[in-house]
Amino acid sequence: MSTYTFSATRKRGKLAALAISALVVLGILFVAFIVGALIGLDPGTAVRLVVIMSMPLVLALVWAAPKSSDDPAARLNVLLVGVLSAAMLWPNYVSFSTGGLPAMEPKRLLTVLLLFYWLYKMFTSPALSARFFRRWRSGGWALYLLLAFLGWRLLSGFTSEQPVFAVVQFFWSVFNFHVVFFVAMSSLRDRRDVAFIMKLLVGGAVIVALLGGLERIIGHNLFAKLVPADSEVVAQALADKLRDGGNRVQATFEHPMVLAEFLMLTLPMAVFLLFHSSKQRYKVAGAASLALMMGGIVLSGTRSAILAGAAVLGLTLVLYFFENLRGRGGLTPRGLISMVGLIGIVTAALAILPFVTDLVQGRNAYERGSSTARIMQYQLGLPKIEKQPVLGYGVGIGNSHVGFRTSATRTSVDSYYLTIALDSGVPGVVLFIATFIGFIVMGLRLSFVETDPGPRLMARMLAVSLIGVLATRAVLSIDFNLVFVALICALLLVLKEQRDNAAQVAR
Repeated sequence: MSTYTFSATRKRGKLAALAISALVVLGILFVAFIVGALIGLDPGTAVRLVVIMSMPLVLALVWAAPKSSDDPAARLNVLLVGVLSAAMLWPNYVSFSTGGLPAMEPKRLLTVLLLFYWLYKMFTSPALSARFFRRWRSGGWALYLLLAFLGWRLLSGFTSEQPVFAVVQFFWSVFNFHVVFFVAMSSLRDRRDVAFIMKLLVGGAVIVALLGGLERIIGHNLFAKLVPADSEVVAQALADKLRDGGNRVQATFEHPMVLAEFLMLTLPMAVFLLFHSSKQRYKVAGAASLALMMGGIVLSGTRSAILAGAAVLGLTLVLYFFENLRGRGGLTPRGLISMVGLIGIVTAALAILPFVTDLVQGRNAYERGSSTARIMQYQLGLPKIEKQPVLGYGVGIGNSHVGFRTSATRTSVDSYYLTIALDSGVPGVVLFIATFIGFIVMGLRLSFVETDPGPRLMARMLAVSLIGVLATRAVLSIDFNLVFVALICALLLVLKEQRDNAAQVAR
């Protein structure tokens, strides 16, 4: 049962402070709406601005709440599972909104609940906050690179030509993608929680791969006849993506490339499921998951994910062989087999190089046109970067300066790196890539220093997953899957803190 550390008199004082602060919050909300109306903000931007302006007061209210001795990790993890399940299984374009207010769907609604409950418990539960700061101290330079990236993005928003819009977009992106990182790094208790989340993602990937197969059978988008196309965004999401006379599947995602990237980043987790246990049911489940996920990637018709998926599977073998060489020596039978395996992988890579080149350039007119469009985007975008190389044009604004249109009203830049460079300048894209590299190095290092085979395999597979995303981001600017990337980084951080803690105990 929870116990409180405040006296009755102090409680009454806190309650009075809470009541006064609540009135102040209501006043701020009223003033913010008036200001938004006066400067001509649309209702959606006005609501987001109100939320940002009221956040400091919300934090003050939470700080004033009484402390308790419980550990809310289990409840937070239930909410976290809900957010991840909604992200995988509910199409994000199927949302609810009225009067121009921000669109809401299950993932966002659950993220709101998760965020506020986490903030409340961070200030009132010493167990949760202590776990958070232990993980913070273990984060090292990878975590500081992430904070530097977010800080630079915010600075570029303040200095942009539309600072209100850019700052609102920045905080909206933090809410959509980074809240999961900060919650997971403090709520996941140990390696068993990390393993559970990885299995959850594999399960979700299998479901969406099966839905993709069903979509291919019926020959059209799963939700085309169930959801009204009440906007251009929804209409494009519902439209069938055709290539080579067939339908490119997208299942519950807004585009085949987004589905393919998600399946690709979960492939290494299926490898973990295949090898982490000697039980036959896990091996069967892992093998079946790998087959279904690779099938989903192929049905999506996404060249980048097909190549990245093959590369990450090959890389898992390479790292496995290197581990055998390092741990057992090249003269043992296992070491010799690993050496032969490495030679075989190199030979296979050289043999399929012409096929890879053909796939990148495009095998038909449609694919060649797609590759040409991406080259044109870089040709249009690089001169724009030269004009604003340091801070860019502001979050959510840069792509509009390129002027590459997919329709009369929509602009598009397919490379996320080009998007970040336009939004936040060259330092922004450097920090983004450096953050990825920081967590990849964290995972690879753990995979060689960890003595427990389970966490060692987990760390290696999570690092390989990030390497795959680093490749697909070159041709995909839709940022939906970044929530899973943030989660993977948090999982690596939990594993690192567990390793650091075990090392301290051993001393």
